[in-house]
Amino acid sequence: MHRVDEAYVTLRCGRRPGKGKVERNGETLGGVMRLARIAGVMLVAFSAVLLRTVPVLASGVGSQPFWGIVQAYEDTARAVQAGAQWERIVFHWDAYQPNGPQDWNTGSGQLPGYVPDRLIASQRAAGLHLVGVVLSTPNWAGRDSSGSIAVPKNLTLPYDAPDNYWGQFMMRLAAQYRGRVNTWIIGNEPDMKDTAPHTWNGSVTDYYNYLKTAYLAIKAVNPQATVVMAGMTYWFDHQFDRPLYLSRVLDVALADPSAAAHGYYFDAVDAHTYGNPLNSYAEAMLFREALVAHGIYDKQVWESEANVVPNNDPASSHPQGPFRATLDQQASYMIEAPALALAAGVDRFSVYKMKDTGGEAGGALYGLERDDGSLRPAYTAYTFAIHTFSGVTAATYSWGGSGYPPSAAQVQALLASDTGRTQFVWPAAVNEVTMRRGTDRIIVLWDASPQPVTASVPVYSGAVTLYDKLGQVAPLPPSVDGSWRFALEPSSDNTDPRDPSLYLVGGSPLLLVERGAYATSGAESDGSGIALPGGHFFQQANGRGGAGTLGFAMTDAGGVPFWSDFQGAGGVNVLGYPSSRRFEQGGFVYQATQRELLQWAPGYSHALFANVFDELAAAGKDTWLETVWLVPPSRAWVRDRGKTWPQIEQNHLALLAGDPMLRRRYFADPQWLQDYGLPMALAHEGPAIVLRCQRAVFQHWLVALPGAGIAAGTVTMALGGDMAKAGGLVPLAAALPMRAPLP
Repeated sequence: MHRVDEAYVTLRCGRRPGKGKVERNGETLGGVMRLARIAGVMLVAFSAVLLRTVPVLASGVGSQPFWGIVQAYEDTARAVQAGAQWERIVFHWDAYQPNGPQDWNTGSGQLPGYVPDRLIASQRAAGLHLVGVVLSTPNWAGRDSSGSIAVPKNLTLPYDAPDNYWGQFMMRLAAQYRGRVNTWIIGNEPDMKDTAPHTWNGSVTDYYNYLKTAYLAIKAVNPQATVVMAGMTYWFDHQFDRPLYLSRVLDVALADPSAAAHGYYFDAVDAHTYGNPLNSYAEAMLFREALVAHGIYDKQVWESEANVVPNNDPASSHPQGPFRATLDQQASYMIEAPALALAAGVDRFSVYKMKDTGGEAGGALYGLERDDGSLRPAYTAYTFAIHTFSGVTAATYSWGGSGYPPSAAQVQALLASDTGRTQFVWPAAVNEVTMRRGTDRIIVLWDASPQPVTASVPVYSGAVTLYDKLGQVAPLPPSVDGSWRFALEPSSDNTDPRDPSLYLVGGSPLLLVERGAYATSGAESDGSGIALPGGHFFQQANGRGGAGTLGFAMTDAGGVPFWSDFQGAGGVNVLGYPSSRRFEQGGFVYQATQRELLQWAPGYSHALFANVFDELAAAGKDTWLETVWLVPPSRAWVRDRGKTWPQIEQNHLALLAGDPMLRRRYFADPQWLQDYGLPMALAHEGPAIVLRCQRAVFQHWLVALPGAGIAAGTVTMALGGDMAKAGGLVPLAAALPMRAPLP
């Protein structure tokens, strides 16, 4: 790998320096619909549509490992003692095939970069899940002379073609370690480019082909394997005013007609978050926002590298440098960053790395442990974070003492706070992450400003213990007016030389643990989400088939009675599951369910259903609605001009005479006008007659769809809320699933 000048990278890009020393180890629906039209196989297409209209029960919280330490094998015992569940190990292609495709080193592993079987065995015996990151193109396989960062030759050949050297290598590598290493990260930081590339000497399209080839090769020999897109820095794109690298890769993927059928050739995306704990929240949210913007909802978001380099460690030959923190601040980072990652719904989190192993460019020491075996305070803090936060099923980030989840607009403002700045900007002095762990409530508090502040937390019942960041018990302050008042230590980490007014790591965090807080709080899970005071949290429409801990809350908070009206309208059976956060637009408050878009404004006695299909028509989406969803365009309705309201109503209701079944379904609701709006079109679309209304769409199925459990003659209501999301009526920030809000 190329060495990178630390001062240039850090001053220009606001993140850790590039690794100067490389560690060497001992299906879119639209596509389906269009294909179905071409082939005349309409039943397949409509089965796909219908499956999207049927609520899917959650499959439960996933059990994959969350807590990681990169290269834990450097001190396996201490990594396991800390609570690490997984580790990342580097596999270098040029170590396995240094001279040509005929090579395959399987000996003692003396060649740097080869991963010996004994290392794999020892880590698995310790209970660690292994993740391989694959790097280093051999000189013979590169299409140019740039060495280990060269794009492999022949990437556009079929993945299993003999001359697609990269595809052949990945098939062999994944087959050799199948059952022992089942997760692979493809490359590392391809966005790390300023005036020259540092880790990938190719275009975005080249990287996509590299990823695609690896995905197909790995899945061919290990179908259950997980393939992760290369970890990305975010800050190189930000500094050089480029679109997000992830978004550019996704643009290429969406233009590839084969991609949707293969899950776009990846299972997870990966953010590398250094220096500022707020990156662990903001970058994860931006990565998920990029996925949602491309219509991709079912991918994991990882943070496989996180840390801040200490600037006062005696073991460093060059301790001073920009973006570095004190040893004490590094320990604070180890609490604040993972707490924010949990609140952002990250699927895996890992610290880079276990030991210094000689250090990296500019004397940067990333180890939780020094090479002499002594431990940094960061190790103790990360250990405490793992043991305290393990088992957390819900987490909420709030600021300014509100204690309530931020609105979509507030999240969007935070994500845009680096516009014209060199860092994301803390949204307030007092920062709080509230978590649920079984029946326990955990509150993490810190001050991100340079001034001392006081945080107020209501006094709860139950056994309450206050801890510092190293796990030491601290005395609780006296309560005042039913609240504890915590004096928080200010931040002193303004080490970004480009803007000293920005503060990075917050002051020393405090952790409040209340055991049994949720035992009688009314926030218990009922098997279909989490019951909340005045609402409910649902995971079913989170884009992952209900799996995991992310979802959407439907509540009556702020006097907006969405939860009460949701239940009054028939709840899930009628409206489907909540599928967005609340958002404000044009003086109205909105929230999407799978079938409707709820709308409320001050003065309303209850929520109404928005005119989704009128809004989509106004946005120019009629062709899209018919092509993708087979919803007919609205008639022109010139006959409405100059008519009274009763005459207009009768004109539209006359459409229903065209299908008695749809007419019966429409009038089955005594509030048909309020709930559905006026009929706007009736058309024969393949195996169904489709009724388009202002607020809903109904389908009368003329043939049976056995795969979807639909009998001929059935009338169903389509997913109008999902169409609103897909058509852009729901802002991206509101479409992002969240962890359950906690009282």
